[in-house]
Amino acid sequence: MSDAPQSPLNRRDFLVLVGATLGAAACKNEALPATCTDISSLDERQQTLRASLVYVEPAADPQQACSGCIQYEAGAPGQCGACKLDIGPVSPAGTCVAFAKA
Repeated sequence: MSDAPQSPLNRRDFLVLVGATLGAAACKNEALPATCTDISSLDERQQTLRASLVYVEPAADPQQACSGCIQYEAGAPGQCGACKLDIGPVSPAGTCVAFAKA
């Protein structure tokens, strides 16, 4: 017998859990939303507009995420999308005060 403390999760259980989690993510066939906060390529007007619209990610209320906004233009899976209001790259999980349900 060993006096080492026993972990509540052994290696086999851990691998099963990780495999199940990855399998579920793969079955969902949806990439994780990109982080779209790099605004270094935006001009001053776009940066000012983005700040005045209080763009944040992720949205505090998932019902008001960019992906459900009429202004949102989706990018490739896992990539930033665009906003018709020209505030630069936006995440499907982001939001701003101009949210309008699609």
